[in-house]
Amino acid sequence: MNIITVKQLCKTYHMKGYDNEVLKNLDLNMEDGEFVAIMGPSGSGKSTLLYSVSGMDTIDSGSVEFNGREISSLKKNELSKVRLNEMGFIFQQMYMLKKLCVFDNIVLPAYQAGKDRNSVNARASELMDRLGISDIALREVSEVSGGQLQRACICRALINEPKVIFADEPTGALNSRSTNEVMQELRKINRDGTGIMMVTHSVKVAAQCDRVIYLVDGTIHGDVHLEKLENENDLPMRDRWLNQWLMDQGW
Repeated sequence: MNIITVKQLCKTYHMKGYDNEVLKNLDLNMEDGEFVAIMGPSGSGKSTLLYSVSGMDTIDSGSVEFNGREISSLKKNELSKVRLNEMGFIFQQMYMLKKLCVFDNIVLPAYQAGKDRNSVNARASELMDRLGISDIALREVSEVSGGQLQRACICRALINEPKVIFADEPTGALNSRSTNEVMQELRKINRDGTGIMMVTHSVKVAAQCDRVIYLVDGTIHGDVHLEKLENENDLPMRDRWLNQWLMDQGW
């Protein structure tokens, strides 16, 4: 079953003096529970695709269907409810509110959704315990490491039990150790049934996903399912295979 269906998606940014056509008649499906990496050269449309599919950005033409509804035609308040209740978001820049402690940042989206606060608090505590950051719950955002803060962002993304997490370079600002820790958690979350669509420049990160979509100039130039490889759990092998595949794509 497809959780996301994109048909003939076009997106153009209108700049002073010229138009920048970023996405060009793009078709894309994502299955429920899939872990998809979006790769490609700078300026290929990776982040634009992520924002368009998640409803964070408007599209010029085509359609985006999410969980059985065409979100590209929803009113703003309807779309906001879908994003709040059925989607989670993780970014390279972590966008935590500095006036709130880590725990309060995590529970905020669920409070905004009007959920029972006792249940929300219990879920936040369980998520923080699962990701190994219970000890930083009451700390200020400026008092924790980048890896801890990104794991807190994962907790925040999961607080409303989304169908899909959209992640834009979630490991881009992290060192190698924190990157490995964050990816381990994302893989666990995905195995538990949450779909993930992630933009990344890192081959090592993308090699841990089920599928890699490669964009060039706003169109899909490659689409490969890594979980179909022999020895699919051998990450070094997946890394080498993906490196060769990307070279074949001309990157």
